[in-house]
Amino acid sequence: MSQQGGIFTLYMLVSVHEQKMALGAYCSDSDHKVPQLTSNQLDIVNKTILALDPIEQITKSISTEQASASLIIPFSRALRKTLVNHENDQGV
Repeated sequence: MSQQGGIFTLYMLVSVHEQKMALGAYCSDSDHKVPQLTSNQLDIVNKTILALDPIEQITKSISTEQASASLIIPFSRALRKTLVNHENDQGV
C-alpha cells in the first residue's frame, strides 16, 4: 500500500468511527439495503485506527524537508514499542 493510500485509509476509518451513529441510523432505514456494521466490526475499526495513527504521525514527521536520517532509528524503535504494547489487537 502506498503512503498516500494508508493515510486515506486511516482518515476514512476515523470518519466511519466518528459517524457510526449516523451510519447506523442510515442503515436501519427500511428504504436502504445497506447492512449495519456489527459491534465486532466497529471494534476492529477502532483497533485499526489505534494501530495506524502512530504510523501516520511518524510518516508526517520524517516526510518534512527538515527531517534527517537520524530520526529513522528512534522513530522505528518507538513505533515498534507502541505496536508491541497494543493489547487485545485480535482482528487487526
